[in-house]
Amino acid sequence: MKKASLKKFLICTLLVVGGNSFSVDFNQPLPGELDSSSSPYENDNDRSEEEDKNSIPDIFGSTPQQYTDEELKNAVMSSQDKEWLKTATDEDSILRDPSPNSYVEYKTEDLLKNTYQQSDSQIGFTYIYDTYDYSDSTGTFESTFQNDDSEADSIQAGYLTFNYRSYFQRNIVSTFFQGNLGVSFNSGKGKFGGGSISRTTFNLWLFPIDLNLGAKLNFGKKVSITAQGGPVIAPIWQNRDDREQGDDDKDIRQVGYGYNASASIDFSIYNIFPSFGMDLKKFSDVSEMSISLMAKTMDISGFKREDFSVSGVSFGIGFNFEYL
Repeated sequence: MKKASLKKFLICTLLVVGGNSFSVDFNQPLPGELDSSSSPYENDNDRSEEEDKNSIPDIFGSTPQQYTDEELKNAVMSSQDKEWLKTATDEDSILRDPSPNSYVEYKTEDLLKNTYQQSDSQIGFTYIYDTYDYSDSTGTFESTFQNDDSEADSIQAGYLTFNYRSYFQRNIVSTFFQGNLGVSFNSGKGKFGGGSISRTTFNLWLFPIDLNLGAKLNFGKKVSITAQGGPVIAPIWQNRDDREQGDDDKDIRQVGYGYNASASIDFSIYNIFPSFGMDLKKFSDVSEMSISLMAKTMDISGFKREDFSVSGVSFGIGFNFEYL
């Protein structure tokens, strides 16, 4: 009886050991053991050679044309990705040039091209040397503000004008609206009928306001011609120093009106001197700077209290700035 029990025990032991070996050899799970195919820790690097052939490596920084049609056909990826790789170019790659030792070189002129005519507005200022004709019925303006006698202390400071331009469109021919606000100062001592100089000093301020339409013709990027014109409103203020504040003739204020027109030749400093343009861009938002040589005509009259008018042509220089 003991021999039979021992024999049965040995047979059972052999069956258990043999079954375990059989399961391990054929990758079969034992009762209570996880299936290795479902384990995230098993067979991580056991992909088949066929699967590796059909997989596309990371394309970031790569050229899409590195992969043949056959590779794309058998690749394990979505149809959208395959379609993108068929039509993509080098520029679609995240890194167009993966070489760490390569660099792209740009000329200064090429960098400035990106800002040419990109702004839709312009600001600037102009100084106009005063050679206009001032007429009045008594000749007071000429004898007071245009007197060559050193004792008259005559001053004609010219016109300083600030302008704002808004472009309707920009091309070879650009059209725009421009508003100009100017100021002119004249000073001198009065002159009596006998020719003697008065001790009274007269000051005359003129504030012309232009509302113009214009066009700009570009001859390349360096030179252009601009013409503009429109109505002008001109307030004036005259005062004298021999009257007390509050006297009726201490200050005289009135408004005239008329028209103005101007033409200029403009030189783009940015494109004539590219290095200067790049230096200016380093510490400002200026995208264009130009210098204008200008001729301007205006005719102003209609003042209520005096028979006074301004007409003629004067010349000046302007500085213009565009911002992005």
